[in-house]
Amino acid sequence: MHLKRWLTAAVAMPILIAVVFGAPAWFFALFICVAAVLALFEYYQIVFSGNTDSPLSITRLSGYGSAAIISGAALSGRFDVICLAASGLLIFSGACSLVEYRAGNPVFERVLRQVLGLIYIPLALSFLVVIRQGAHGPLWIMFLVFLVFLGDTGAFYGGRFFGKHKLLPAVSPGKTIEGAVGGMLATVGVGATINIFFPVLPWGLAMARLPWTTALIFFVVVSIVGQAGDLFESTMKRDAGIKDSGALFPGHGGILDRIDALIFAIPVAYLFKAYVFFL
Repeated sequence: MHLKRWLTAAVAMPILIAVVFGAPAWFFALFICVAAVLALFEYYQIVFSGNTDSPLSITRLSGYGSAAIISGAALSGRFDVICLAASGLLIFSGACSLVEYRAGNPVFERVLRQVLGLIYIPLALSFLVVIRQGAHGPLWIMFLVFLVFLGDTGAFYGGRFFGKHKLLPAVSPGKTIEGAVGGMLATVGVGATINIFFPVLPWGLAMARLPWTTALIFFVVVSIVGQAGDLFESTMKRDAGIKDSGALFPGHGGILDRIDALIFAIPVAYLFKAYVFFL
């Protein structure tokens, strides 16, 4: 299990770094679009697990199409198109629900889950496209990835070796308070280390050191929302009675299992970058 996790990370991380730093803007947006569609597919499999619809039904295809529109609109800065895509999916899903409505058929709940999926995954991931086009965008993306993923690793091993007190047993019996603290310490430690060495990175990839007070607040908030994102996905899987969202990454599960914490952390990173650090 542990070997698979590290081997998967060793293969995936160089690919991610190459795409973030080397790919043209359109390819990065396409990369995010593909990730969003795959994660959305897994999301539908979870929240519609008891539904007999085809994975490629018109309802789900409309979600994939909206995800593609949002990724493209983020690339061109067309936030009006993003809003139209979300509103359009709501209108389309609502219209479809009228046709299928009958007593005892929870179509309203299906519409809510469909629209929530668009906000939860493609909309959040689209902020990566926006971040990348800003000042020091690629560095900021990798900064956030390291904060979240190494924080997740700290939580995993902190819980494994020191975990005694359950955090939210109704949501995830395996999560512990000690693991959550370990995750936060790892996030803050990684963030502080990177903040020290950012200004002296080679190849001209330097950026100004973040102010320490606001930087530490940022690290703590990223840890909190990242762990909340992990637990949020756990509630969905627990309701559906499944362990992993998929099997795309050996030792990690599906893509949604891998980016659940990142999804919640991305908008927060954009907020701090644009409105706190003014970058």
